[in-house]
Amino acid sequence: MKYDLSRRPTRAAARVLNAFTFSFFDLLEQKSFEEISVNEICTVADYPRATFYNYFDDKYDLLNYLYLWLQMTADIKPEDYDQLSPSQILPTFFNHLYDLLESMDAKVEKVLQHNTPNGYFLGSLRIYFDTQIKQLVDRYKFSADISLPHDLLIAHISSTVYMVFEWRFVKRNACTKEQAYSYVVTLLEGVRPQPSLSDK
Repeated sequence: MKYDLSRRPTRAAARVLNAFTFSFFDLLEQKSFEEISVNEICTVADYPRATFYNYFDDKYDLLNYLYLWLQMTADIKPEDYDQLSPSQILPTFFNHLYDLLESMDAKVEKVLQHNTPNGYFLGSLRIYFDTQIKQLVDRYKFSADISLPHDLLIAHISSTVYMVFEWRFVKRNACTKEQAYSYVVTLLEGVRPQPSLSDK
């Protein structure tokens, strides 16, 4: 990304970033990621292509920013987890992400009507999800009851949590947040920590 996100955006920059983000999200509700062009994004956002390219390299770069925007919206900041005990990390992450997706459930459903599990959008979402879980596992040293290679442990936790989110939000199965998290705990049986959401 061309814009330096390590510093607080100016009001003007925040306005531009939000315009492209919301416009992109609106387009994802109407068509697949593959069908969306930079020209369309700029038209909906009401900014010229030159402005787009001042901030992003291409639509893939904007997609990466969209995930970062969702992370910020869900208040998922790895450094904030430093204040939590190791047993609170996974339920807190799950809690924030579930609340965000549930609050956007109607939009998520529309996006998924046009972006199939085999498409680029959900594929990149899975990669992003894996990255977030890896950061949490690396940072907070999750342990297992049995000896597992570190990368296999990360893959196991990430796949399990993603599978439950996919079951709930992509496959549209109804359940409460507490039920969904209990499924994660049951599936992760041998991995610690395993607190309930109420312990966070």
